[in-house]
Amino acid sequence: MLIIDEWLNYKINEKESKFIYELVEQRCGNNPTIFVGQFEVCDWHERLGGGTQADSIMDRIIHNSYSIPTTDNNLRKLYDSQKARKLMESLNS
Repeated sequence: MLIIDEWLNYKINEKESKFIYELVEQRCGNNPTIFVGQFEVCDWHERLGGGTQADSIMDRIIHNSYSIPTTDNNLRKLYDSQKARKLMESLNS
């Protein structure tokens, strides 16, 4: 299993796009790959550079895939608030 975190946080160049195509092509249908990012799937094509190369990448990723939408909750904020609450409770004890 390959997990790619921070997927497409930055736009990529043609060389990087070719690398991603080769990677996805080799894994397609054989090995699970998880893409974790902050952008909607509908924005991926443009962030992959558009054109036929992006079409090929998207075709291999989208077919036979599952999308797990997340909420706008920020887990870092949540964790920090829980930490702060525990600190306040320990100070009040």
